[in-house]
Amino acid sequence: MPDTSSSVTLALADVPITAIVRRHADDAAFYWSQIDGAASSVLLRADAVSGFQAQLGAHLEGLIVAGEEGVKITQGNLERWRKPGEAFVAMLLALEHGNGEWAPAMTSVMRSIRAHPDVVARGAISALAWTSPDKRAAWMRAALAGDNPVDIAIALRAASLVREEVASISMWLKHPDAQVRAAACRATGPGGRGAIGALAQDDSLFVRAECAIAVARLEQSDGRTAAAQLWPCVTDQIAVWTSLTGWPRAQAERRLRRWLKHLAWFTPLGHPGMRALLDRLPRRLALDAILVHGDVAHLPFVIASMSDEREARWAGWTWQAMTGVDIEAQDLALEETEIDLDAPLNAARADGDAGLPLPDVARIAAHGGSSPTPHSGSRRLLGKDVTAQHLRSLLHPGADQPQALRAVAAHALSWMHPDYPLDLRAPARVQGEQLRRMGVVVA
Repeated sequence: MPDTSSSVTLALADVPITAIVRRHADDAAFYWSQIDGAASSVLLRADAVSGFQAQLGAHLEGLIVAGEEGVKITQGNLERWRKPGEAFVAMLLALEHGNGEWAPAMTSVMRSIRAHPDVVARGAISALAWTSPDKRAAWMRAALAGDNPVDIAIALRAASLVREEVASISMWLKHPDAQVRAAACRATGPGGRGAIGALAQDDSLFVRAECAIAVARLEQSDGRTAAAQLWPCVTDQIAVWTSLTGWPRAQAERRLRRWLKHLAWFTPLGHPGMRALLDRLPRRLALDAILVHGDVAHLPFVIASMSDEREARWAGWTWQAMTGVDIEAQDLALEETEIDLDAPLNAARADGDAGLPLPDVARIAAHGGSSPTPHSGSRRLLGKDVTAQHLRSLLHPGADQPQALRAVAAHALSWMHPDYPLDLRAPARVQGEQLRRMGVVVA
């Protein structure tokens, strides 16, 4: 009898196994979501996120090799789950499968994205940043030549993310759709400086906010003017966020967090309105704003927050991130009590900060780090003045700092030196290039 084992093996190798392809699709969406959310994590460090990057790349490669089967499964997942991670995977597969052109696969993916843009558009934007420049350019040309505002806004947001110039940006700044105008603010380069100023009086709250941030970026100013314009936007957004529930509330909070991060950086140290703003915010958002703002004068607020059972651990971490004093190493943490598994759940028990130490408020309040000498007008992060050199050292992967701390450092450095952007959600190769450009040598 002829030996057919080798021919059978070759035939099987050419047929994608649906279960394996489905696993690739599910895991790729999962790892993208982990990378996307890592910038707010104090438990994930650079090395762990690098591992997520490698896993994501491997699963994407498996999906691309699977061809039509990979495209079909990822599209089905997007239609079923309607999540950003699934949108990222489906969009990337459609871009790869059609070389960026508007092939049938892309038409199907965009139909799902247009149906729920507030939920899934960020995944599509990320996919455009991850794909090759030629595929991205082909897709963006078609999107900007069309008339669908969702497509146009996604294209402009992607251009902003990868810092690519957009031709005729003035046209998009005047677009009737507010989402397009806001996206155009993010994508505006020096050529659009004259046209963007009018949007400071736009009817849309989020267009006014994005205009303020964009003008500060274009003018490379100290941010005082931007703070004055952004301040009422943040105040109004707090009211909007408070009035909502469910998914709209989550979306409103994402927008509030973005604006608050910029406002905290723009606002000069010692600003008299900062404490009033902190008092209006939920405790978690206030602590995040203090860390970006970097003013040690607000350490008493941080310490007081440690008495809030729900936010005690996060407040402890914020104090540690500002002062550079390790709570556990300096014996400033309380001993953990055994968890009563029969006790009813409450907000504190459901908190995701369980991996952080529980601070001892009394000992921390008495610690020298809580009564620093008056600052010299400099922001503080990890116990040192915020300088470009300090920020670069924190961003070096070898320092293995928590992603949340690296995110604060990356944000600060991008404003101090706009030519030094670091996108912590970008592919590892892109991040390596960005780090090398800022003088951080990565092995």
